[in-house]
Amino acid sequence: MHASVAVRAQQTAAPIAAAHRLDVQVVDGIHEVFCGELEGRSGHAALESFMVVYNAWWTGDLDARLPGGESAHDVRNRFLPALDHILDGASGNVVLVSHGAAIRLAAAALLGDTAETRFLPNAGLVVLRPDGTGWELELWDGASPVAGDVTAGGAPD
Repeated sequence: MHASVAVRAQQTAAPIAAAHRLDVQVVDGIHEVFCGELEGRSGHAALESFMVVYNAWWTGDLDARLPGGESAHDVRNRFLPALDHILDGASGNVVLVSHGAAIRLAAAALLGDTAETRFLPNAGLVVLRPDGTGWELELWDGASPVAGDVTAGGAPD
């Protein structure tokens, strides 16, 4: 059972870990996107600025960068090695509690950027299964609105 450094991720992981008599292992590198100048801001202007970059990522511009923050490449370059470390030597299923945008970026990379990924709500679930040569998408939380659809609740985590 693994969780990001964010307390909310650890709190989400705790009951799952307890049900399986596991400890929650806190993992550096799997935290949410660093939003730079947008960190801690709210309001329409901040959300709009975030969504411009967020939507650019889903149209293939992984170099788009949040003002003073990360690009999609930055997130993948820290998240995927941390995931590799978790998986190295793991046996059986691995549960990782992280954050919507980071999970979405990592899952897309693992799936070869060929699978359609969608917005992932708080406590949403993505299940990937190794298929021998890579990864296969088993489940993407189907209750999720399309990314960028703020009116449908698609605001970032």
